[in-house]
Parts: sequence; structure tokens; C-alpha cells
Amino acid sequence: MIDIKKNGWCPFYNKAFLAKDGYLLRITPNKSSLSYDKAVNLCELSLSMGNGLLDITNRGNIQIRGIKKPNIEKLSKELLKKEITIENDKVKIIISPFWVKNDDNIKFSNIFISQNSYIPISPDKFSIAIDLGASPVLRDVLSDIRLEKTDKGEKILYVDGSKLGRIINEENIVSYITELIKLYNHCISKYKHIKKMSCIVKYDLLPKKWMQIPILKSSRRKFPNLKKFGSSYTSKYGRIDAALFLDFLKTSKPTNIRFTPFKSFIFENNNNVEHSSFTSVDNNYELKVYSCPGSNSCSSSSINTHELADRLSYLRYNKIHISGCKKGCALSKPADLTLVGNNGLIDVIFNGKASDKPNISSLTDKQLLENL
Repeated sequence: MIDIKKNGWCPFYNKAFLAKDGYLLRITPNKSSLSYDKAVNLCELSLSMGNGLLDITNRGNIQIRGIKKPNIEKLSKELLKKEITIENDKVKIIISPFWVKNDDNIKFSNIFISQNSYIPISPDKFSIAIDLGASPVLRDVLSDIRLEKTDKGEKILYVDGSKLGRIINEENIVSYITELIKLYNHCISKYKHIKKMSCIVKYDLLPKKWMQIPILKSSRRKFPNLKKFGSSYTSKYGRIDAALFLDFLKTSKPTNIRFTPFKSFIFENNNNVEHSSFTSVDNNYELKVYSCPGSNSCSSSSINTHELADRLSYLRYNKIHISGCKKGCALSKPADLTLVGNNGLIDVIFNGKASDKPNISSLTDKQLLENL
């Protein structure tokens, strides 16, 4: 049986969400990776049961858009049958896309998957970032608990928003995660102002035992050599046309495809094949412009975010976020310039998030260009 809602939860392969362009399902590929055959199946399912549009989310998951209601149940079963998605997302894991076989990222991901039944249920949006490379790359990705390495190479578990954590190992990680989830569940039930794990840090509710060792200082993400993992490509604002992607797959024949939280994907072993619809990336995934699907796809949005993003990409800001509403789905962290839809007009926020108080309110397109 498929659950259906218009708002208030995270969609999954068996939890449909009604958007402006039809229903959508969100899938979580195991370790954010699909084999060639599974990626082809995904595109074919999107074209036959959806509107042929896919979105890469800012957690590296994939949304299948424009699904008609009679197709939801069948599509859900096909996604599970063809092993395109994991079956249980009780613990939402965001894994660094730069994992290698049998490394620490994979080891701890496998632990969470195998021990899933022993971990308490957490709210829909609760997630754990497994970021065990030499340098963290997921700190700009929204997550509640983070697993990284210290400057000495030890594995450290810490709560988002804290600069201190606790050393962990493969034997105690599940019990530690369980303890933190129980703390979170207790705090959100007792305190109305606690919405995320970072709020527990902000309001000094985190026990001292979770603040023992400094996390690795990292002012800016340091990506590894991308060519080590295959050929990397960005999709504009995370949007993928399934027909074009299918053509690209069949032309390049990658063995596996990794989807990243950076609105991009990696083709393993495809020898740098080019495609006019996707931009190749040589050494850096840093994005300048972040944009949600906008008013063409989302009922919450009152502006065409993609059109506005195209028009403003020339601006000299390091990071621009264009959000159709105050939820800020495309980017949870502050940007140099954030533009937010407000009943068809645009609010402007400098050095802040979509949910922050605007510096300038209710501008028309023309007024916006005059003020920037």
C-alpha cells in the first residue's frame, strides 16, 4: 500500500508526494550508486510512468517526477523489484560519493544497513553523513550527525553544529548512534524550539561526553582527484531529462553511475565521453548557483527559479541560492546572495538562508536587477 500526502513528509519509493507537476517518488540507491542496467531501468520507468524528469537532490537521492496516480503502486513495486532503491530508509545515510571498495565509508555504511533493525526510529528528515575521506566534503550538506576523521586519522562522531565530537569504532558506532537518536527524540518531544540536532548544540542540551575531541578544521571543501573515480558531469540545477540521460548512458556505457549531493553524477569507466546536455567536471564540484524546481514543478513556489537562475548567473557572487519559498530545499546553508519567492515577488537576503529575514522585500524582476 502506497502512502500519499501533499506536504509534511519526505517522499520515498513507497511514499508519494503530490507536487504541481504530478506525484513524485524519491529513491535512495544503495551507496548512491546504480549499475548501468539499473540506471537504464530508472530512465525507462521515468519515461513510461512519469513525465520523464528526474531530480538529483541535495543529499544525492533521485526524485522521479510527474507520476500519474494510477501508476504510483506499479512504479513503486518495479523500483524495489529491480533493486533501484533500498527498501528501508529508517536510517537515512548520506555517504561521500568518493568512496572506494572496502574503505571506511563502505564499512560503516554496511554496518548501518545490517544493524538497521536495532536503531530507533527517527523523524523523516533525520540523517547521518558518512564522510570518511582524508578531508570532509559533506559539511555543506544538511545532516544531523556526522562521521568524519580527525587530523590523526581517528574516526569521530559529532552532532551538526558542534566543533567537538567523540572517537568511535566499528564496535560501538551503533550504540552511540542509538543514544544520539534517543536524545534527539526526547528533545523534540519536550522542547518546541528544537527542530534539528544542531538546535541541541545551540541551546546547550548536548551532554559533555559528546564534546571531547576537536573535529578537523576545514575552511573549504577539498575534493579528491575526480578522475580517480571516473568521468564527472553536472546536471543543471540537479534536473535530468530521462530521455537525454538514457541516450548518454547508451552512448558511453559506464559500468556504474554514482549520484552526488552536488547536483552531479559520476560515470565509472566511460573514457570521458562528451554529451551536449551535461557539463563535464575536471577537478571541482563547487556550485555557484543553487535552484529548486520552481513554480513549474512545485506548488509552494511562486517564481520560476530556473529562469531567474539563468538570468542571474553572471553576478559576481561566489554562491547564489534561488528558492521558490522560504523552505530553501536547494540549499540549507547560507549563501552570499539568496533570492526567495514571495507571492510572485522576490525577497533578497545577503549572507543568509532562505528562512532568514529579508534585507530587501517584495521586488519585481525589474526592481531586483536594479538592486543587484
